[in-house]
Amino acid sequence: MGRSSLTYIGRQSLKNSGITNNKTLQAYMDGIKAYDKWARSCADRVRDFAPEHVQAFVDYAYNTFKPTTAHKYACGVCKAADIPFKTLNHEHVVKRSHCRYNGRTAVANSQGKRELLNPKYDRLITLQRAVGIRRAELGRLKGSDLRTDDKGRLWVHVRRGKGGKEQMQYILPQHADTVRGIFAEVGADERVFSAEELKNKIDLHSLDRKS
Repeated sequence: MGRSSLTYIGRQSLKNSGITNNKTLQAYMDGIKAYDKWARSCADRVRDFAPEHVQAFVDYAYNTFKPTTAHKYACGVCKAADIPFKTLNHEHVVKRSHCRYNGRTAVANSQGKRELLNPKYDRLITLQRAVGIRRAELGRLKGSDLRTDDKGRLWVHVRRGKGGKEQMQYILPQHADTVRGIFAEVGADERVFSAEELKNKIDLHSLDRKS
């Protein structure tokens, strides 16, 4: 098979699925391209969209990317593979999948691990586990950035997210009261976190949003 065979197969599958919305197609293709790249990095190169390979990719995605990105990628691959997303185990997993990705290994961060247990950073850690955004985005949050829509759902307004664009990050219902409590402690124009709270070595990216 050619280098981009999985991308080609996935694209053809989407064409046959009846999807006509270009934005949706592009989102799905992003996932298929990520799957193709992952497949080529595996020790035993993956050459198809078999359920066990799709599951391994989903595990990898949720351990590597932000939850929203992982979800987008997983949905695209499931669509191409004609596998119902709900049939997969797509919870955040601790162990990475069996495939090697660019030879990267975990790097020890003893200071960050110590700070993770320091009560001084409890608010930061708690909110990050509920929201799952970048450190700089956490630093820009203000009290007015907690929003409720007309259906009563809770969102956090991210002023400059990925690509410098504004975005709204949905808060899962089980985290709603905790997030409201954190934002209630600051004024509308005040920063949610001080510079001192953000000055640490905690691997915030690894604190995936918990479902």
